Amino acid sequence: MFDSITVPLDGSPLAESALPYALALGDAMRVPVTLMHVVPLPKLSLDYQLRYGATEEAALLARAGDMLESRASTLGGAARRGDTYATVGDAAEEIVRYAERSDGRCIVMATHGAGGVLHWAFGSVARKVLTTATVPTLVVRPRAAPDRPGEPATIRTILVPLDGSDLARKALRLAKDLAKPLGAAVTLARVVPIPTTMYLDSPYAALMAQSYLADAIDAEREAAAAVLDASAVELREAGIAATTVVLAGSPANDLLDLLADGQYDLVVMSSHGRTGVKRWMLGSVAERIVEASHTPVLIVRAAMSAASQA
Repeated sequence: MFDSITVPLDGSPLAESALPYALALGDAMRVPVTLMHVVPLPKLSLDYQLRYGATEEAALLARAGDMLESRASTLGGAARRGDTYATVGDAAEEIVRYAERSDGRCIVMATHGAGGVLHWAFGSVARKVLTTATVPTLVVRPRAAPDRPGEPATIRTILVPLDGSDLARKALRLAKDLAKPLGAAVTLARVVPIPTTMYLDSPYAALMAQSYLADAIDAEREAAAAVLDASAVELREAGIAATTVVLAGSPANDLLDLLADGQYDLVVMSSHGRTGVKRWMLGSVAERIVEASHTPVLIVRAAMSAASQA
């Protein structure tokens, strides 16, 4: 679990879309929410860079600090109010560096903000944070700025995609820790991939030309259902309402179909699957879910160990 939440803001209303979800988790877990801003290093004209100095930097930091304090003052609640932190540098690098000062931190951020001197383009920042941070990271893809950024979001249903990997089970443990205090129901989902030219590493590749492919897929679905059912029983024993769903097809597409009707308030999933860190680099299923769904996604990421990169 985590003992504090970091919310990067860039001064734009769109970036504040992350705040309601940070507050919901902060209230449920009784942990403080820290607001953060990174003043970007000058990347304009050479003339601007020559004029940029300690005075200009201090002014930008003071401006950022005022913005953070103004927003923090509206949050309320002892458990919600944490620190404010403003610094200068590369946005993604500073966010990850600050969050990873403690193993107990969690990052909650919007996927996009606004451009400009005080603002930074959140799309590339969010992507870089997701691919480098080792702490849990919740990303919100906003449709519009929230009407009440200082009020917690309602999280009553959580979708947890599983694939049998150790990292996916770690995501399940985190979902369990969150569901109880949130009072949320959990749906465990498994998509058995149907082999196509895109699934060269599928265990069914050798069966594609054989008549019993359908039987093999059915057997895999039954095995997946048994595993999910066992996990659901554990959740129910902990007092959490739990259901399961097993599908066969394209993992990313089928999960997006599950999210399309808006029945889930949060997705908790791993950044990598059974194919490992080298083959599923947040550019496959996890990335598709983050980029194509408006349901907030809490990513549990594997540490890039030397062994995993070999």
